[in-house]
Amino acid sequence: MTRDDDPRTARLPDLPTADDRPGAALARATRALRADPTPAPVGTSDLTATVMGRVATLARGGRELLVRTPDGAAVHDAQGSQVRVADRVLRSAVRQVATTPHLAPDAVRVTVDDATGRVDLTVRVAARYGVPVLRHAAELRAALLLLLDDLLGPSPVPRRVDVEVVDVTVGDPALG
Repeated sequence: MTRDDDPRTARLPDLPTADDRPGAALARATRALRADPTPAPVGTSDLTATVMGRVATLARGGRELLVRTPDGAAVHDAQGSQVRVADRVLRSAVRQVATTPHLAPDAVRVTVDDATGRVDLTVRVAARYGVPVLRHAAELRAALLLLLDDLLGPSPVPRRVDVEVVDVTVGDPALG
């Protein structure tokens, strides 16, 4: 079947390929999709908003977090060097630690106290029905405190890590 025979692509304009600049193919595809008068299926905007909200909650990043030396200092050498890590790196590590056979992360919130530099976490999880939820949440909290120390170094003030169980499900909690 050729492109012209396929009803999904037959009405798309021919896209020239001579332009090999980075992003040129994406720009051509974007123009073609925007020129398409076909309306989006009913309910798509609701689904899109839901998905984008979840993605923003789970994966947004951009803030840099200060990494301290093992003795808690913010400066790593005589030249005053500092090491920073993006909060998305921390979020990813938190999601890995929080994913167990009995728990699955639903949302991760990183909070930074600008006055002290303290990094706190709030992790919302779903739990498997029939397991000791409080014990698993406490174990996750302890593991997250260790993760914070491993990734960011010791904090000059005690950190706060909250684990909130927001759903209980039969079967694999990662599947909802």
